[in-house]
Amino acid sequence: ADAEAIVAAGRKAGVALLTGHHRRHNPLIAKARELIDDGQLGRITAVQGTTWLSKPDDYFDTGWRRHAGGGPVYINLIHDIDLLRCFAGEVESVQASLATQAHDIPLEDSVSATIRFKPGAIATISASINQSRALTYRAIMGTKGLIVLPNALNLADNPDDIVKLGIYADGVDTAIRTYSDDHQQSEITWSVLRSKRPEMRQSIPVWLKRPLRRMADVLYPQRNEWKPGQNPMAGHGRILWDFVEAIQAGQPLANNISADNAYRTLELVNAMIVSGIEKREVALPLDATAYAALFDRLVRGEIKLNGASHATD
Repeated sequence: ADAEAIVAAGRKAGVALLTGHHRRHNPLIAKARELIDDGQLGRITAVQGTTWLSKPDDYFDTGWRRHAGGGPVYINLIHDIDLLRCFAGEVESVQASLATQAHDIPLEDSVSATIRFKPGAIATISASINQSRALTYRAIMGTKGLIVLPNALNLADNPDDIVKLGIYADGVDTAIRTYSDDHQQSEITWSVLRSKRPEMRQSIPVWLKRPLRRMADVLYPQRNEWKPGQNPMAGHGRILWDFVEAIQAGQPLANNISADNAYRTLELVNAMIVSGIEKREVALPLDATAYAALFDRLVRGEIKLNGASHATD
């Protein structure tokens, strides 16, 4: 209800409202969206997202992270949920399962979900903060090809982030109707898009990159500083740049990065929480009043999650 009121107030005042979904500003994501819009993937049929992170116990020493809304669904997964909407469109319904598996917290630390999109695609999601090493994976499958983002850690400004575009020699419709058996497979042509031009560091072994970066930060502390007047390519700097430009021009933010758009992402995340607790598929738009009552019970500790993901009163 608070988010809806903020969006309505901004709309009424005619001012731009900024949210922190910086990944939509990443040039790789923009390119992936362009490929989808150009029809190179055909009709989007499936989306897959894996977000496995490492969060030690002291991460939850910050008080608000131990309360309702402080789990990985709202803090971490919400950014991937926003990307799924960017790729596959508006959502029809969601079915989620929540669990507390490893951390001593009154919140979820793992979640899986299936999302149905109005244009027809189905997404599967797995998220966890119980890993000792982070791993992420996103894939968008269409009838003509697919896009893969393998282990793009934060989609902010990491030079190692790539997008892999695969185009089928035979589209799905052709394969289904003309292939003689399930052993016949279409050829696929891969191309790789990078967030930055390949540099020498691309050839450095992964295990060596982190200590080298730490050493460089000590020896050359100014190397990553933003230069005044330079438009950041990605990350939080880019969204702030676009925000300031919109204000100076007296124009609203583009629809795909607007507050209205962010509200729909938040609504979907809220629906995932409802689904996980009530163990049912939840259709959108979400009943905001019913959700507010449920969240209030979460805040008061009347609803808890155990390892089996059961809500108990």
